[in-house]
Amino acid sequence: MTEDEVKNLCVEVKDLYEDVLKEFEINFPKNINHDN
Repeated sequence: MTEDEVKNLCVEVKDLYEDVLKEFEINFPKNINHDN
């Protein structure tokens, strides 16, 4: 792999990771016990 390919892969993985985090926060909100 070239250095550019590695950089592109890192960017793709980062985007994917952020998407997963967003999905997780939507499904499991941090303020889940705000009803108190």
